[in-house]
Amino acid sequence: MPFVWALVAISLIDFDHKLIPDCISLPLIWMGIVVAYFGYSISLEESVKGAVIGFMLPWSCNKLFEIIRRKQGMGDGDFKLLSAIGSWLGLSYSINALLLGSVVGALVSLLLLIFGNKKFSSSLPFGPFIIIATLYSLFFFPLISI
Repeated sequence: MPFVWALVAISLIDFDHKLIPDCISLPLIWMGIVVAYFGYSISLEESVKGAVIGFMLPWSCNKLFEIIRRKQGMGDGDFKLLSAIGSWLGLSYSINALLLGSVVGALVSLLLLIFGNKKFSSSLPFGPFIIIATLYSLFFFPLISI
């Protein structure tokens, strides 16, 4: 439950301020690893792998995006959030969150472009979409298995 409550808090803060606070996301990463160490969730190996790759995969994609587009596509908080998801739930949930969150975010953005007053250049916080995808996968089913 602390994990889910932290995700809800992060989602609300990111939605309001377009910021994922390190004071929530960084302890969440370490708490996931500690919980795994004591055997209360996934294996320690899966937790560390989820945390590291959960951070590095979107960070690498963002760096490539920055080289091509000369602007940042995701914020650093999103990388830390995906790392926290990986440390608690494992790599497959972190990848699910990234992929499904991207699809949901793209659909919402498209709807806002068509029916709302959003411009193509405006941005939306990505954290809430990552969290919606994580909770959906957690409570219903994982999309992919690694």
